[in-house]
Amino acid sequence: MTKFFDTVKLAATKFHAMKIRTALSVAIPSILFAVVLSVVTLTHGVQNTLSDFNDDGLGGRFLVSAYNNIYNQTIDAYNEKYIELVEKSQKELVEKNTQTAKDLGLFYDKSFDPSPVFTEYGMKRVQGAMTNVTEEARQTLSESYRANAEDIFRVSAKYHPTNVFVRNYKVANGGNLFVIEDGVENFEKLKPREGNDDTVSAFLYLGLEITDDNLAQSFITTKQKTFPDSIPLIVTYPDAEKILGLKSLPDSATPTEKINRILTLRNQLTDRKFQVCYRNKTSAELINSAFFKNEDAVILYEMPESPCAPVTVESDKRTDEQKTFEERRIAFKKAIGEYEDAWQQEIAFTIIGFTPETESRMKSNSIFELAKDLTGSSLSSKSVAPRGLLETFEDKDLLEKIFPLKTDVVWKWFSGQDEDFVVEFANREDAMRFVNEKSCVKTETGCATEDKPFELDFYGNNSVVIDELSSMMMRIIVIGLAIAIAFLVLLMVSIFTKIISSNRKEIAVFRAIGFTRLGIIAIYQTYAVMLALAIAILATGISMTVSWILSNIYSGVLTSELRALFSSLDYAKSVVLFQPNPLDFVTFFVLIVILAIFCCSVPAFFAIQRNPIKDLRED
Repeated sequence: MTKFFDTVKLAATKFHAMKIRTALSVAIPSILFAVVLSVVTLTHGVQNTLSDFNDDGLGGRFLVSAYNNIYNQTIDAYNEKYIELVEKSQKELVEKNTQTAKDLGLFYDKSFDPSPVFTEYGMKRVQGAMTNVTEEARQTLSESYRANAEDIFRVSAKYHPTNVFVRNYKVANGGNLFVIEDGVENFEKLKPREGNDDTVSAFLYLGLEITDDNLAQSFITTKQKTFPDSIPLIVTYPDAEKILGLKSLPDSATPTEKINRILTLRNQLTDRKFQVCYRNKTSAELINSAFFKNEDAVILYEMPESPCAPVTVESDKRTDEQKTFEERRIAFKKAIGEYEDAWQQEIAFTIIGFTPETESRMKSNSIFELAKDLTGSSLSSKSVAPRGLLETFEDKDLLEKIFPLKTDVVWKWFSGQDEDFVVEFANREDAMRFVNEKSCVKTETGCATEDKPFELDFYGNNSVVIDELSSMMMRIIVIGLAIAIAFLVLLMVSIFTKIISSNRKEIAVFRAIGFTRLGIIAIYQTYAVMLALAIAILATGISMTVSWILSNIYSGVLTSELRALFSSLDYAKSVVLFQPNPLDFVTFFVLIVILAIFCCSVPAFFAIQRNPIKDLRED
């Protein structure tokens, strides 16, 4: 029986006897294995870095928005319940207006309020322009289809949600908000929009979103805890630039310029308080008449001389009879709830942070913006007030008067809702199943059904997509590794086959002097292990060196890019591509030794089956 140390000595002798062949047998697989190890090492660095940066904002959270679509295909012009509600509301409207006009000594005819219900081809239908009657009827009927908090809990229960948040949408109650800048009320929003996109005057125009503090927390930069005399507001990135009068950065801006812009916004905007004048519908209409003065008008109005002051009358050419008629008309409209005396009120806002939401996520015109849309984190395209902080505002009556709890039906018709929900899940699988299985398919007339009452979409970030891409990347890497290993197995089998084939005489001599078959195989297996260890050490050295060099070259540049991409000011975070995992290298060492033993054993087994006398005679 061959002793272990003798086997090792004989195997080591082959390293000296076949220097060139051994060198080639080590060098070629080492380079290929080094490439594989470098890819694995750098992939770890990329994944860990993205995970670290993705923790900012809403990154890393699996959130789904549940948008409540109040329209339903059953609410159409021929819907019997809808027609019945419209006719009932129309009758009540005419009766109320008739009695009110009678009490005020005014003439009223029901033709002043024509019915929206017509008979066409023997069938009743609702047609004509949108009116309060039709919209109130539609809204009343829609409530029976309208999903609520109970429904979101019901449809999401089996997908194991960890949180359900409510978001509310509000607009100024029938009026208008004008920002007061440098002690002057800014009426720029009254002008045509062309060439007026860089002004701040209309940034509250789209309304106010109230969301849970849990969702807003990552975008809050203030340290204040209460806001007794102002409304706390998180503004969008473009609006933040407008407030400071800054031009948007060009697509060619460097990462440093982008980071400096974020620093500027955070330093100059946080805790910045500004005044806004709320004008109700009547006051806003008077402002509009004064702003676009018509010299031929019977009444001419003057713009207010101080911020949030009432509009004054410059001249009034009406007769006493006209004035009396107008007074009665206003009294009539007040009585039926369609008129409110002009009033205006200053209200303060405090900027507590900003969200990196772009002007339109569907209009990305650069690779950076596309990458930002994929990896970035956003809260809303509107101004946002965290619900908890908003509760600290003391003048609740004023808040309710300007931003009422219930939004008017016209805004609901325009926006589709005044509240929706955000559902959070613990993992990607549950979030994806919920969206794929419970999202209704939107049509022109809506999509709400009892089983699928919501339009569902991923919210705030692309964690689900990023997680899926990460899994896909790992699958591709595993497949690539499998292909590379298969190629290397063939290469090593070929190498050992040639080595053993060229050593037929040596094997025949071993057999002739009494070596057992297993002893001969052991010699070549030991040689294979030595060769494998040499390959592993060289491949590890090459991969570590290459990975370290690439990391040093690109980490600094990528750090700046990712800070700009994620709007991150955390300078403790940086890109480190060189993140070797010891377990990967241990696995690699074990794997290559096993492969070497296997690749050597197969040709060695067939070689020792040959007739040694015949091999000696042939050589």
